[in-house]
Amino acid sequence: PRRMTRGVMRGPLALVLVAALLSAAASGLSSPLRRRPQTGGLSQRRGLSSSRSINSELNLNPPSAANIMRVYGERPGEFDDVNLSTAWNRMGKSFGTMSASERRAFFGRHQDSLLQLLQETNPVVSRLLPRNLAGVAYGLARIGFRQANPTMDQIARVATKRLHEFKPQELSNIVWAFAKSGIDAPELFAGVGREAEPRLAEFKPQEIANTAWAFARAGAMDARFFASAAKYATTQLHLFKSQEIVNLAWAFATLRIRAPDLFEQIEVEATARLAEFNPQELGNLAWAFAKAEQKAPRLFEAIAFEAAPRLHEFKTQELSNTAWAFATVNAKEGFCTALFEAIAAEAVPRMSHFKTQELAN
Repeated sequence: PRRMTRGVMRGPLALVLVAALLSAAASGLSSPLRRRPQTGGLSQRRGLSSSRSINSELNLNPPSAANIMRVYGERPGEFDDVNLSTAWNRMGKSFGTMSASERRAFFGRHQDSLLQLLQETNPVVSRLLPRNLAGVAYGLARIGFRQANPTMDQIARVATKRLHEFKPQELSNIVWAFAKSGIDAPELFAGVGREAEPRLAEFKPQEIANTAWAFARAGAMDARFFASAAKYATTQLHLFKSQEIVNLAWAFATLRIRAPDLFEQIEVEATARLAEFNPQELGNLAWAFAKAEQKAPRLFEAIAFEAAPRLHEFKTQELSNTAWAFATVNAKEGFCTALFEAIAAEAVPRMSHFKTQELAN
């Protein structure tokens, strides 16, 4: 047999290996002698780093609309899909803490930049993830940026086709945004009703209450959704916070949906927990029961005793709603008389602050 020198291959085997390596190099295949350079990796990492850096700046607490516009001005052309969604979402949250005069001043200073931000958002709407679609819609709704109405229409069309991808919170948030903005989106609401109804067990109490509130605010009646919501909530009310209980009752009353079992359970649950309810919630709860023609004497008596010493905390609309509700249910018991006297004593010095409808109530 042919002898081989240590470390060196000779003969046909070596020739075959060399030929294979030369062939691989010629055809562009990777060889064990040279690693093929990766393309795009560095730029992708830089892009991801930039996106995260921008989001960190946008997510400062408390949210500041002015800070968001500053970041946008300092990082032109760098906002990706997530950054755009975060900007609108955080700006919407910031607007919730601003006065009317502060909002007007903000629009005056940043009108052009807002339009530019909107122009960057429009082309990416069709590819946004559900949470980002809902985030943009939420922000635009809270801001009340009317120039964004076509964008909201586009969001509605895109979302309606992809509702099966949405989590419960995203379904709740997107209908809340359209109800808040006052923009009609009947196909979106119908689609959310169909998607949410069989999945209500996945919804948290806040998501059920907010979805019901949004449907009622938008005047979107969905019998199957509300029937399922009533059935599910009746057994879960102990998990609902005071605002969530009130929003649920308000939604059913506003759409005039009869749900006696639900209202009976709300009466029991709320009566035991009225100390948790703020003035607006007390007034709205009384309004909802009166509007739904639910007598609920125990609840009304409890509201009267809870509200009377706190009437100085009530805004004019809350005083008006409470008085209207007790008058509507024709409550003539002694505790009602005492409440009416207390409301009158509180309202008279503030009469100039009442709106016409509040006085009419």
